[in-house]
Amino acid sequence: MKHTAIFDKCCTGIKSFFKRLEGVFKGTHRIGVRKRASGITGQVVFSRIVAIVAAALLVGLVLLIVLNDKTRFGEALERVFINRFFTANIAMTIKDAVPLIIATFGIAVAFRMKLWNIGGNGQMIAGSMFAYGVWFYLRALPAWVLIPLMMLAAMLGGAVCSSIAAFTKAYLNVNETIVTLMMNYAMIQLGAFMISLVGPWNAGTGFNNSEPMSQDVVLPQIGKSGIYVTVFIVLVVMLLYYFVMNKSKWGYEMRVTGENSNAARYAGMPVKRNIVLSLLISGAIAGLAGYCVLAGNGGQPTFSPSAVGSIGFTAVMVAWLSRLNPWGIALMALLISGITNGANSLQSFGVDQSIAEFARGLILMLILAMDFLTRYKIGIYEKETKEGA
Repeated sequence: MKHTAIFDKCCTGIKSFFKRLEGVFKGTHRIGVRKRASGITGQVVFSRIVAIVAAALLVGLVLLIVLNDKTRFGEALERVFINRFFTANIAMTIKDAVPLIIATFGIAVAFRMKLWNIGGNGQMIAGSMFAYGVWFYLRALPAWVLIPLMMLAAMLGGAVCSSIAAFTKAYLNVNETIVTLMMNYAMIQLGAFMISLVGPWNAGTGFNNSEPMSQDVVLPQIGKSGIYVTVFIVLVVMLLYYFVMNKSKWGYEMRVTGENSNAARYAGMPVKRNIVLSLLISGAIAGLAGYCVLAGNGGQPTFSPSAVGSIGFTAVMVAWLSRLNPWGIALMALLISGITNGANSLQSFGVDQSIAEFARGLILMLILAMDFLTRYKIGIYEKETKEGA
């Protein structure tokens, strides 16, 4: 009897589906998207796991196709999804994740107010540019003075880069997405000029590069762990983000303004000032991430706008997928950095570096798709008829 009831229920559901599908062609129904009730934490975690497993299967399939030596397939897959997380190589993952985590926290500050800062890359370039400028013009100062000055200059550079979007949004209601996006290209070109053959920072070697910074201003490792002291910057930024956003009056005002700016204005909150502050702080934190790229990798770095890569754009995705949760930001950034780093190491297998970008993009796309499905439900719904029709 129990099995019969289940069978009848399935048949009824199938009939209902085909009836609604028929309604789509007749014009009485439509395919639509409706928001689900607030997501359950377990569902969100499960969706992430499913997305990662699906990505692993797809990346594995691609590796099976492109590998010349098929006997090394298992080793290649282990290198991408395990090696950079569960061995001593995790230090490399943490190193790569540091600027991404910091940049994501910067993006998240603006996102809290529903301000779409897409200029993380430009703000990181501006931050590293300002930091390098401090070293270049004040290199006679001792390192214990230069290092904090470089950090402050990096934050100032990021804030200056985001200031145009901040003030035009607050006082002219100009779309901040467009402005921050355009500033990315402006900073790339300005940075390229500074190290060009006619630029003030050119090293004079006949190439478009700058002079390497002195080793005393490069942040060191923690002992011989392979992890650099920039990890402490991450911890400080994470704690400040958590307490400011969740425990302070300004954090409350940001949340209220983001949900309903008219209600915030009616309640006497300084909406324009908060818009400016949030975008300036967002840019400043991204600028600090640019400093970590410049002076936090333990090498003998030179300034180059290309050193930032696509970290700022990846940070936008990480902020969105983590739902602005500080722990989610850190874990998602570690996941992306570890897989990208592992995929980059496959060049010794004869695999092109583009596989790393493919793996990262695939994981982000699948997680985004699963995130969408946990937030929204796709179905066939009856069209609403207008009154009096």
